[in-house]
Amino acid sequence: MILLGGDLFHENKPSRQSIHRVTTLLREYCFGDKPVEVEFLSDQKENFHTGQFNTVNYEDPNLNVAIPVYSIHGNHDDPAGRTGLCALDLLSASGVINYFGKSNSLEEIIISPLLMRKGNTKLAIYGLGSIRDERLHRLFINKKEKSTDCDSALIPLL
Repeated sequence: MILLGGDLFHENKPSRQSIHRVTTLLREYCFGDKPVEVEFLSDQKENFHTGQFNTVNYEDPNLNVAIPVYSIHGNHDDPAGRTGLCALDLLSASGVINYFGKSNSLEEIIISPLLMRKGNTKLAIYGLGSIRDERLHRLFINKKEKSTDCDSALIPLL
């Protein structure tokens, strides 16, 4: 499993060459016949609610993922414009990454952890993509941030 903490690209609108190279590398090194031994436990529709495909990519019968990649967006590759899309949305729609931690609402933030298990080890990953400090501060002050608690080992990814 690979966990990216944002800023896969250094700019909001990476070149087509950059997107092509990243997609090619992810397919070359992360796709294959090796089974993924991590069991995904949380509600995938909550974790991946912003995309058209609401499942983790290695459980998609149309893909052959050997090493799953999870990513949030950083301040350099954040969603922008009327559509609120970024390069990570393209990579997610093509099935090469699992993009989470995106908040489409300006009024509240709901953080749903990725809950996983491998053998006896449980893991909860809370992810929140980059949000401007002023907006995030206002949401925290007004208590408009909600998260789901769990009893697994925690790795916050902000």
